[in-house]
Amino acid sequence: MNEQEFDNLIDCKFPYGDSDECTRLIEVGHSISLEASFMVLHELCRPPKGTIVSKAHLASLVEEWSEKNIDHPLTSPLALCAKKMINGDLNSVEDANELANLVSEYPGQYSALNIVYFSYDDEHGLFEKRYEEIRDRWH
Repeated sequence: MNEQEFDNLIDCKFPYGDSDECTRLIEVGHSISLEASFMVLHELCRPPKGTIVSKAHLASLVEEWSEKNIDHPLTSPLALCAKKMINGDLNSVEDANELANLVSEYPGQYSALNIVYFSYDDEHGLFEKRYEEIRDRWH
């Protein structure tokens, strides 16, 4: 399975209610690529509207995800960001910029960058330019 096939499998269809399948998909994402692994984290911290899943279960899945990716420098900061998002807390634009700068060091990690993008409330569009700069550089 490649990244696109994996994304098609889980995008807005993550099986939050099936713990065994969640574990399997965390492992599959990890086995495909770093980007696929971040696709999983993105699904965990941004379940689709109408999805019924507890914050505790999501946080537990993020912990499980973290254990599979423990050796990567983005794991801890993005897991922390994901947990904040799950709890309904937002990053400041400054924190989002700092995290985006870290993510920018790993070209092609679009799902990681998207996690950062959705982790703040940028009502004045201050982060948008930085987000686009990173994406453009990666292209």
